[in-house]
Amino acid sequence: MNDEADGAHHANTPVRDYRGIVPALHGITTRQNEMLHWLCEGKQRGHIADILGISPRTVEGHLRVLYDLLGVDNGHGAVAAISHAIEARYQAIIAAILSRRHFPLSDG
Repeated sequence: MNDEADGAHHANTPVRDYRGIVPALHGITTRQNEMLHWLCEGKQRGHIADILGISPRTVEGHLRVLYDLLGVDNGHGAVAAISHAIEARYQAIIAAILSRRHFPLSDG
């Protein structure tokens, strides 16, 4: 698949909004959120640039800002930070649900 076709292929893919999941990312732009989405999907910088129709240098600049906000040094650290934030959010939701209902956690 060529770069232009690849970008068009991903154009209709839903993008997860990380701004509501990770407090440190609350003020990021829509474009930065898109970059973070594709990073979490395993895409490399050059591929993200192709998907978004921007230069790899622009992607690099935005990713540096995101890494700083997350307190990490690279893409692997960013993905790990996002994964931990998502897990913590789900655990909080489950705890809230369980605190409102009295589910037996065992048969005994």
